[in-house]
Amino acid sequence: MTLLLRTTADQRRARLVHRQPLAPAERVDTAHEVARALIGLHATDPATVFLSAAARMHAPTADAIDRTPYGTTSGTGTPLLERIRCMRRTMLSSRPT
Repeated sequence: MTLLLRTTADQRRARLVHRQPLAPAERVDTAHEVARALIGLHATDPATVFLSAAARMHAPTADAIDRTPYGTTSGTGTPLLERIRCMRRTMLSSRPT
């Protein structure tokens, strides 16, 4: 017999805050680490990528966030993040595969 675990709304929210580095103790240092934790950064506007990353970083600066998705490389010549244009002009920034 399969046992179904019941998860309350508070438990679900606590897991999301932990998994998506939103709690102060869970925040990360770079936009690349944010994208890795979330699988990618979804945006309907270019500013949304910045806001998403800044909300999850210890000390966000516009320069630090701008550097990661738009050109800093990992040393191998490949960008740390790539922009994927989606339907309805939305954008997803994720790690290259």
